[in-house]
Amino acid sequence: MKLLHLADIHLDRAFAGSRDGARRRAGLRDALVRGLELGAVHGVDAICLAGDVYEHETVTQDTAGFLASRLGAAGVPVLVSPGNHDPYLPGSVWARTAWPGNVHVFSDDRLEPCELHGATVWGAAFTARHCSTSCLDGWEAPGSGAHLLLLHGALTGEQWADEPAHRPLTRAALAACGAAYAMLGHFHQGRGDGLLCYPGSPEPLTFGERDGNHGAALIEVSDAGVSCQLVPLARRLYAAETLRVDGAGSADHVEAAVAAAAARHQGTALEVTLEGDVDPGCEIASAALEERCGGGLEELRVRDRTRPAYDLAAIAGERSVRGRFVARLIESPEPHAREALLAGLRAMDRRRDLVA
Repeated sequence: MKLLHLADIHLDRAFAGSRDGARRRAGLRDALVRGLELGAVHGVDAICLAGDVYEHETVTQDTAGFLASRLGAAGVPVLVSPGNHDPYLPGSVWARTAWPGNVHVFSDDRLEPCELHGATVWGAAFTARHCSTSCLDGWEAPGSGAHLLLLHGALTGEQWADEPAHRPLTRAALAACGAAYAMLGHFHQGRGDGLLCYPGSPEPLTFGERDGNHGAALIEVSDAGVSCQLVPLARRLYAAETLRVDGAGSADHVEAAVAAAAARHQGTALEVTLEGDVDPGCEIASAALEERCGGGLEELRVRDRTRPAYDLAAIAGERSVRGRFVARLIESPEPHAREALLAGLRAMDRRRDLVA
C-alpha cells in the first residue's frame, strides 16, 4: 500500500505585514495541488493529511470549496487529522462542509480507527486550539496487521522546541504503543526515519524555515515494514547573509553591499543582517534598502544591527575612567592596542560583541 502524507499547508494564512499576501496564499494552494498530483503520479492508494491544512481564523468559504473539489477529485480515500490551526470545532470548515464520500475527517481528540486496504490508520483531531495530552496514554495497537498513526503533534526532546500545549509526543511512547509508523504534522522543517515522519510544510512560510524538507512524504507499507521517501515540493526558497559593513561612511557603502548580496541570491527570499561599526553619520534605512535592492528577489528583509563607531579622539578628551583608558591606548605602538581598546569600550558599554 502506498500513501501520500501531507501536513501544514496553512491555506488562507494571513501573512501579516507582507506586501504580497494574496500571491503567497495562491502559492499555498498551488503547493497542495502539486502534492496531490505527486500522489496521482505515484499511484498512491490513499492520502493522509496530518493537520493545519488551513487557518481557522482566516479561512474562506471559497477555500472550503477548493478543498472539497480537489480532495474529492483525488479519487482515493483521504484521511484528515485536524491540527491546532484547523481544529475540529462546531461551525468550523471541517464540521460544516459537505465533504465528498472519499474524505474522512477525524473529529474526536481520542484515537479512532479507519480501515484502509488491509491496514488500520488511527487518527485524532485537535478539538480546541490547545491540547496538552498525547492521546497515546494507555493506548496500544490491537491485534495483528499494520497499524499506522495519523496525528498532529509536537515531538518532544528532539531537534525542535518542546511544545506541551500542542499534543506532546515522545519517540519512546510512539515506539511502545505498537504502531508500525507515525505520520505526523506540526513542525514545518520535515524529516523522516524508520518510526515517524514530518513531511514539512509544502512551502516554507517564514525566514526561519530555511532548513529541512518542504514537501510531501511517500509512505509504503508492505510485509517487510514501512518506508518513507521525502519529496520536496517548495517553489519559494529562503536564504540569509550576514554582511560586515565596518567603517561605512554613508548609506551608499551599505547599499552597495546589500545589492551585491541580492545579486548572489536572485529568485530567493533573502534576509540580510548588517553588522559592524559604522560612521556616526551613516544613516541606514532598512525599508529603503529593501525597496531599492529587492529587484529579482521574492522578498528582501534587511535587519540593521550596526552600531555607530566610537569617536576615539572625543572619548580620549573625557575626564573619566573611560577617557583615561582611551587616551592611554590610542597612541600605543602595540600591534593589538586598537583591538584591545575597542574591546574595552564595548565591555564598558555591556556589549556582547567584544571582538568584531
